[in-house]
Amino acid sequence: MNQQQIQAKQQNKYLQLFLGFMAMFFYNYAVAAGGLDEATNQANEIKTWAYGFLGVGVFIYLIYLVVMALLDRKQWADVLVGVGYVAIAGAIIVVGEWAWSIWGS
Repeated sequence: MNQQQIQAKQQNKYLQLFLGFMAMFFYNYAVAAGGLDEATNQANEIKTWAYGFLGVGVFIYLIYLVVMALLDRKQWADVLVGVGYVAIAGAIIVVGEWAWSIWGS
């Protein structure tokens, strides 16, 4: 390697360090300029879709248990256990959101 190539590599390295250092200062402004709001809106849309999907799945599960109990393939106690599982799962989601609203942000 000749002297010019070494000097060009060194200048390139300093330029990369300078750009990285400046990015640390201005990154927060770029995020606060609207990127975070858009990401929050997208996360809320995904959450709403996921809750709807899980609600339909739980409804189908409970209908399945009731039909099986009506056909004497399962006991009614199994239906009550299934309702309990669904209630516990829903309570975990609600308590998680409550805790996140207090301590999360």
